[in-house]
Amino acid sequence: WLSFNFDIPILQNKNVRQAIQMGFDRAAMNNKILNNGSTSATGLVPDGIAGPGDQTFREAEGPTMPDYDPQKAKELFQKGIQEVGENPEIEMLTYDDSVSRDLATFLQSELEKMGAKLNVKLQPFAQKLKLEEDGKFQISNQAWIADYDDPMTFLDLYESSSSYNTSIAGGYKNERYDQLINGAKNEPDAAKRMDMLLEAEKILIEEDAASAPWRFYGSAYLVDTNITRFVDQPYGGGKDYSQWKLS
Repeated sequence: WLSFNFDIPILQNKNVRQAIQMGFDRAAMNNKILNNGSTSATGLVPDGIAGPGDQTFREAEGPTMPDYDPQKAKELFQKGIQEVGENPEIEMLTYDDSVSRDLATFLQSELEKMGAKLNVKLQPFAQKLKLEEDGKFQISNQAWIADYDDPMTFLDLYESSSSYNTSIAGGYKNERYDQLINGAKNEPDAAKRMDMLLEAEKILIEEDAASAPWRFYGSAYLVDTNITRFVDQPYGGGKDYSQWKLS
Protein backbone atom coordinates (compact mmCIF):
# COMPACT_ATOMS: atom_id res chain seq x y z
CA TRP A 1 0.00 0.00 0.00
CA LEU A 2 0.90 3.66 -0.11
CA SER A 3 1.28 5.15 3.37
CA PHE A 4 0.67 8.84 3.99
CA ASN A 5 2.58 11.00 6.47
CA PHE A 6 -0.05 12.97 8.36
CA ASP A 7 2.48 15.65 9.34
CA ILE A 8 2.58 16.83 5.72
CA PRO A 9 -0.07 19.57 5.19
CA ILE A 10 -1.20 18.48 1.73
CA LEU A 11 -1.59 14.88 2.94
CA GLN A 12 -3.69 16.01 5.89
CA ASN A 13 -6.38 16.84 3.35
CA LYS A 14 -8.85 13.98 2.93
CA ASN A 15 -9.78 14.95 -0.64
CA VAL A 16 -6.12 14.70 -1.68
CA ARG A 17 -5.75 11.28 -0.06
CA GLN A 18 -8.96 10.03 -1.68
CA ALA A 19 -7.77 11.35 -5.02
CA ILE A 20 -4.56 9.36 -4.68
CA GLN A 21 -6.53 6.24 -3.75
CA MET A 22 -8.53 6.32 -6.98
CA GLY A 23 -6.01 8.10 -9.19
CA PHE A 24 -3.85 5.17 -10.30
CA ASP A 25 -4.68 1.97 -12.16
CA ARG A 26 -3.98 -0.87 -9.72
CA ALA A 27 -4.87 -3.53 -12.27
CA ALA A 28 -2.30 -2.19 -14.74
CA MET A 29 0.40 -2.15 -12.06
CA ASN A 30 -0.27 -5.79 -11.26
CA ASN A 31 -0.92 -7.16 -14.74
CA LYS A 32 1.48 -5.14 -16.87
CA ILE A 33 4.39 -4.48 -14.51
CA LEU A 34 4.43 -7.27 -11.93
CA ASN A 35 2.59 -10.01 -13.83
CA ASN A 36 3.20 -12.47 -10.98
CA GLY A 37 -0.30 -13.31 -9.81
CA SER A 38 -0.72 -10.27 -7.58
CA THR A 39 -4.24 -8.84 -7.66
CA SER A 40 -5.70 -5.38 -7.14
CA ALA A 41 -6.23 -4.64 -3.46
CA THR A 42 -9.82 -4.00 -2.44
CA GLY A 43 -8.91 -3.06 1.14
CA LEU A 44 -6.09 -3.34 3.64
CA VAL A 45 -6.73 -6.93 4.76
CA PRO A 46 -5.95 -9.31 1.89
CA ASP A 47 -7.87 -12.23 0.49
CA GLY A 48 -7.78 -15.45 2.49
CA ILE A 49 -7.52 -14.00 6.00
CA ALA A 50 -10.10 -15.44 8.40
CA GLY A 51 -13.35 -13.57 8.94
CA PRO A 52 -16.72 -14.19 10.60
CA GLY A 53 -18.13 -17.72 10.53
CA ASP A 54 -17.12 -19.54 7.37
CA GLN A 55 -16.35 -16.33 5.46
CA THR A 56 -13.01 -14.67 4.90
CA PHE A 57 -12.65 -11.11 6.13
CA ARG A 58 -12.70 -9.79 2.56
CA GLU A 59 -15.84 -11.73 1.68
CA ALA A 60 -17.62 -10.27 4.71
CA GLU A 61 -16.29 -6.73 4.28
CA GLY A 62 -16.43 -6.27 0.53
CA PRO A 63 -14.34 -3.52 -1.08
CA THR A 64 -13.34 -0.49 0.97
CA MET A 65 -10.98 0.90 -1.69
CA PRO A 66 -12.63 3.00 -4.39
CA ASP A 67 -12.46 1.93 -8.03
CA TYR A 68 -9.92 3.51 -10.36
CA ASP A 69 -11.54 6.76 -11.52
CA PRO A 70 -9.06 9.29 -12.98
CA GLN A 71 -11.69 11.95 -13.65
CA LYS A 72 -13.09 11.83 -10.10
CA ALA A 73 -9.52 11.74 -8.77
CA LYS A 74 -8.70 14.92 -10.67
CA GLU A 75 -11.80 16.67 -9.30
CA LEU A 76 -11.01 15.65 -5.72
CA PHE A 77 -7.35 16.61 -6.02
CA GLN A 78 -8.18 20.05 -7.42
CA LYS A 79 -10.68 20.56 -4.61
CA GLY A 80 -8.09 19.43 -2.07
CA ILE A 81 -5.33 21.77 -3.21
CA GLN A 82 -7.78 24.67 -3.20
CA GLU A 83 -8.59 23.85 0.43
CA VAL A 84 -4.90 23.53 1.32
CA GLY A 85 -4.00 26.67 -0.61
CA GLU A 86 -1.03 25.21 -2.47
CA ASN A 87 0.06 22.34 -4.68
CA PRO A 88 3.56 21.46 -3.44
CA GLU A 89 5.75 18.67 -4.75
CA ILE A 90 5.09 15.37 -2.98
CA GLU A 91 7.93 12.94 -2.41
CA MET A 92 7.31 9.20 -2.67
CA LEU A 93 9.74 6.89 -0.92
CA THR A 94 10.28 3.45 -2.43
CA TYR A 95 12.87 0.71 -2.88
CA ASP A 96 15.77 1.01 -5.32
CA ASP A 97 15.27 -2.25 -7.23
CA SER A 98 14.28 -2.28 -10.89
CA VAL A 99 10.64 -3.37 -10.37
CA SER A 100 10.08 -0.67 -7.74
CA ARG A 101 11.53 1.88 -10.16
CA ASP A 102 9.04 0.82 -12.83
CA LEU A 103 6.15 0.95 -10.39
CA ALA A 104 7.23 4.38 -9.15
CA THR A 105 7.49 5.73 -12.68
CA PHE A 106 4.00 4.44 -13.45
CA LEU A 107 2.59 6.00 -10.26
CA GLN A 108 4.30 9.28 -11.03
CA SER A 109 2.74 9.36 -14.48
CA GLU A 110 -0.73 8.40 -13.21
CA LEU A 111 -0.86 10.95 -10.40
CA GLU A 112 0.50 13.74 -12.57
CA LYS A 113 -2.65 13.35 -14.70
CA MET A 114 -4.75 14.65 -11.80
CA GLY A 115 -2.33 17.53 -11.18
CA ALA A 116 -0.04 16.11 -8.51
CA LYS A 117 3.70 16.83 -8.62
CA LEU A 118 5.29 13.58 -7.51
CA ASN A 119 9.01 13.11 -6.98
CA VAL A 120 10.40 9.64 -6.42
CA LYS A 121 13.04 8.90 -3.77
CA LEU A 122 14.70 5.50 -4.28
CA GLN A 123 16.44 3.99 -1.27
CA PRO A 124 18.07 0.66 -0.34
CA PHE A 125 15.84 -1.52 1.86
CA ALA A 126 17.58 -0.80 5.19
CA GLN A 127 17.79 2.93 4.60
CA LYS A 128 14.15 3.07 3.55
CA LEU A 129 13.11 1.39 6.82
CA LYS A 130 15.21 3.85 8.82
CA LEU A 131 13.62 6.84 7.12
CA GLU A 132 10.16 5.40 7.83
CA GLU A 133 11.01 4.73 11.49
CA ASP A 134 12.11 8.35 11.82
CA GLY A 135 8.97 9.61 10.06
CA LYS A 136 11.09 11.11 7.28
CA PHE A 137 8.80 10.38 4.37
CA GLN A 138 5.75 11.90 2.73
CA ILE A 139 4.27 8.98 0.80
CA SER A 140 5.89 5.57 1.13
CA ASN A 141 5.32 2.38 -0.83
CA GLN A 142 5.09 -0.28 1.87
CA ALA A 143 4.02 -3.88 2.43
CA TRP A 144 3.18 -6.28 5.24
CA ILE A 145 2.87 -10.06 5.35
CA ALA A 146 0.49 -11.56 7.92
CA ASP A 147 2.09 -13.01 11.04
CA TYR A 148 -1.06 -15.00 11.84
CA ASP A 149 -4.45 -15.74 10.29
CA ASP A 150 -6.48 -12.82 11.59
CA PRO A 151 -7.25 -9.31 10.30
CA MET A 152 -5.76 -7.83 13.46
CA THR A 153 -2.28 -8.54 12.11
CA PHE A 154 -2.89 -5.71 9.62
CA LEU A 155 -5.38 -3.46 11.36
CA ASP A 156 -3.57 -2.82 14.63
CA LEU A 157 -0.63 -1.31 12.71
CA TYR A 158 -2.73 1.87 12.44
CA GLU A 159 -3.69 2.09 16.11
CA SER A 160 -2.35 5.37 17.51
CA SER A 161 -0.37 3.59 20.27
CA SER A 162 1.14 1.04 17.87
CA SER A 163 4.93 0.91 17.63
CA TYR A 164 4.38 1.12 13.87
CA ASN A 165 2.20 4.23 14.01
CA THR A 166 5.01 6.49 12.78
CA SER A 167 6.73 4.19 10.30
CA ILE A 168 3.67 2.60 8.69
CA ALA A 169 0.64 4.65 9.68
CA GLY A 170 2.36 8.02 9.26
CA GLY A 171 0.99 9.26 12.59
CA TYR A 172 -2.65 8.43 11.78
CA LYS A 173 -5.00 8.96 14.72
CA ASN A 174 -8.73 8.32 14.98
CA GLU A 175 -10.38 7.92 18.38
CA ARG A 176 -13.14 5.63 17.12
CA TYR A 177 -10.62 3.46 15.28
CA ASP A 178 -8.58 3.09 18.48
CA GLN A 179 -11.71 2.16 20.43
CA LEU A 180 -12.57 -0.56 17.92
CA ILE A 181 -9.07 -2.05 17.80
CA ASN A 182 -8.62 -1.97 21.57
CA GLY A 183 -12.12 -3.31 22.06
CA ALA A 184 -11.54 -6.17 19.63
CA LYS A 185 -8.40 -7.18 21.51
CA ASN A 186 -10.46 -7.71 24.64
CA GLU A 187 -13.80 -8.90 23.20
CA PRO A 188 -14.52 -12.57 24.06
CA ASP A 189 -17.47 -12.83 21.66
CA ALA A 190 -16.02 -13.80 18.26
CA ALA A 191 -18.91 -12.32 16.24
CA LYS A 192 -18.82 -8.98 18.06
CA ARG A 193 -15.04 -8.87 17.76
CA MET A 194 -15.20 -9.39 14.01
CA ASP A 195 -17.87 -6.69 13.66
CA MET A 196 -15.45 -4.27 15.36
CA LEU A 197 -12.68 -5.15 12.92
CA LEU A 198 -14.98 -4.83 9.91
CA GLU A 199 -16.03 -1.36 11.06
CA ALA A 200 -12.40 -0.43 11.72
CA GLU A 201 -11.28 -1.15 8.16
CA LYS A 202 -14.19 0.88 6.76
CA ILE A 203 -13.09 3.85 8.86
CA LEU A 204 -9.43 3.47 7.93
CA ILE A 205 -9.72 3.01 4.17
CA GLU A 206 -13.19 4.12 3.09
CA GLU A 207 -13.98 7.00 5.46
CA ASP A 208 -10.55 8.43 6.35
CA ALA A 209 -8.59 7.37 3.24
CA ALA A 210 -5.67 6.86 5.62
CA SER A 211 -3.91 4.40 3.31
CA ALA A 212 -4.00 3.44 -0.36
CA PRO A 213 -3.71 -0.35 -0.69
CA TRP A 214 -2.87 -1.35 -4.26
CA ARG A 215 -2.04 -5.04 -4.40
CA PHE A 216 -2.52 -8.37 -2.71
CA TYR A 217 0.68 -10.34 -3.06
CA GLY A 218 1.08 -13.04 -5.65
CA SER A 219 4.24 -14.87 -6.64
CA ALA A 220 5.43 -16.88 -9.61
CA TYR A 221 7.99 -19.64 -9.29
CA LEU A 222 9.02 -23.06 -10.53
CA VAL A 223 8.91 -26.10 -8.23
CA ASP A 224 11.38 -28.94 -8.79
CA THR A 225 9.55 -32.20 -9.54
CA ASN A 226 11.68 -33.94 -6.89
CA ILE A 227 9.91 -31.92 -4.19
CA THR A 228 6.98 -34.03 -2.99
CA ARG A 229 5.63 -31.58 -0.43
CA PHE A 230 5.70 -27.86 -1.17
CA VAL A 231 3.59 -25.43 0.84
CA ASP A 232 3.60 -21.65 0.34
CA GLN A 233 2.19 -20.49 3.67
CA PRO A 234 -0.19 -17.52 3.33
CA TYR A 235 1.06 -16.17 6.66
CA GLY A 236 3.77 -16.78 9.21
CA GLY A 237 6.30 -19.35 8.11
CA GLY A 238 6.73 -18.73 4.40
CA LYS A 239 7.61 -21.61 2.05
CA ASP A 240 7.97 -25.17 3.32
CA TYR A 241 10.11 -27.58 1.28
CA SER A 242 9.92 -30.38 3.80
CA GLN A 243 9.99 -33.47 1.58
CA TRP A 244 12.50 -34.24 -1.17
CA LYS A 245 12.27 -37.30 -3.39
CA LEU A 246 15.66 -38.86 -4.08
CA SER A 247 16.21 -39.97 -7.66
